[in-house]
Amino acid sequence: VPPSMKRVQDLQLFAARKSSLISRPPPPISYTLEPVEGEARAMKFRAFFRHVGEGSVDPGVCAHPISTRGGSFNLELLEDGSICTELISPRPRETASAIAVKLMARFDDPNPPGIDACVLM
Repeated sequence: VPPSMKRVQDLQLFAARKSSLISRPPPPISYTLEPVEGEARAMKFRAFFRHVGEGSVDPGVCAHPISTRGGSFNLELLEDGSICTELISPRPRETASAIAVKLMARFDDPNPPGIDACVLM
C-alpha cells in the first residue's frame, strides 16, 4: 500500500473510532440535580446518581473521587443506594453527565489497580 493510501486508511479508521465513541448510548445511570440552598454561589449543586442495573452498589465505587471536566468529585454512597456528590459548575447537566460516564466505568470495575500498578520501574 502506498504511503498516501496508508494515511487515508489511518484517517478513516480514526474517524470510525471517533464516531463510535460519539454515538455510544448513554450510560445506564440516571441522575437528578438539586441546587444547594444557602450557598452564595448560584452554581453549586448536589447531584444524585442511581444505577439502573440490578443489585446493590459496591462500596468500592465511592472509594476514590472521580476526576472529570477539570474537577475532582468526592462520592458518597447513601442508604437508598444512590450516590451523591456536590459540584460547582456553570453547566451542571454536562458535568453530571460526565460524572455518570465515569461512574459507569466504576460499576464495571469498582476497584481498579492503583497508580502504583501503572509505574514502570
